[in-house]
Amino acid sequence: MTPAARIAAVIDILSEAPDGVPAGTVLRRGLQQRRYAGSGDRQAISALFWTIYRAAARIGWHLEQLGAESTPRTYVLAALRLGDGMDGATLAAMFGGDDRHGPASLNVAETKLADDLGGRSLDDPSMPLSVRLEWPEALVDEVGAALGEALESELEAMRGEAGTDIRINQLKLK
Repeated sequence: MTPAARIAAVIDILSEAPDGVPAGTVLRRGLQQRRYAGSGDRQAISALFWTIYRAAARIGWHLEQLGAESTPRTYVLAALRLGDGMDGATLAAMFGGDDRHGPASLNVAETKLADDLGGRSLDDPSMPLSVRLEWPEALVDEVGAALGEALESELEAMRGEAGTDIRINQLKLK
């Protein structure tokens, strides 16, 4: 798959996601429908998919601030621009329509959105705390009471990808 085809696959997977289905199940189903994708393609699709899910509130906040429509395409566009730091020219090429398996060309509103996202970063100091930490607003106070001053550092750590955890069964060593 080309990089543009991988982007199109993520847009399709997000578009086909039914409400109330866990993200892992959505991704697994989407990858099962794309059996032709190799392991590197699956890894790239998964990485972009999880980048979007881990930053959904922050991406949504940026889209809302810019008056952009919240669609799978705009979420992917914003994730590539804000999360991966892809420049406008590369985005235009990925969404250029030259690749028959890639996403359709950017329309005028999407091109403007890509330009407007150019000077922004995924984390913005003016975001509400619940958005910046990707945590439900109703639970921030409760968790804040439990974590105290460590609230932001602990919840920021939970936003990222989990590290590798090697567990050894001590009973099997004897």
